[in-house]
Amino acid sequence: MVGVFNDLFYKNVRGGMDSGLYQIEKQNLGTATDVSVTDQDIRLTVAEVFYDGIQFVVNYQVDYLKKQKIKEEDAALYYKYKFKDAHPAMIGTHAFTITGDHTFIGTTVFNTDPLPENARLHIAIRRIGNTDGNWDVTVPVSLDKTKLFIKNVRPKIAGA
Repeated sequence: MVGVFNDLFYKNVRGGMDSGLYQIEKQNLGTATDVSVTDQDIRLTVAEVFYDGIQFVVNYQVDYLKKQKIKEEDAALYYKYKFKDAHPAMIGTHAFTITGDHTFIGTTVFNTDPLPENARLHIAIRRIGNTDGNWDVTVPVSLDKTKLFIKNVRPKIAGA
């Protein structure tokens, strides 16, 4: 599913949202997950997560299991998020793309302070499109695939 998700996402997303995200897929730096929640005949599946010490990316797919055909207003996800065992300052952005009569995909990107190695992101989702429900998920934060590419640089301070 991750390969199909990423092919569709990177083909459809334009502009600033995909800056650098294509490289994550190209270099296989994301971590596939099997997190899936169904409520109100809507299934949310977290396909992949990525963390590089600064950016945390969550790719997901939403399937309307009984709806005839989704519309633009159905392709939205309303959430609150909180990192377990960490309290970073962060900014989140997201993009949604309808990929079929019953499905849309999305990516949320968090720009964050460095997180502890075993932190987990809890996302409380209470609404998808116009439907209220409960699609809470918790996903792992891991540097396993990216730590080889991370380099800490400390500026040299004059007079120190």
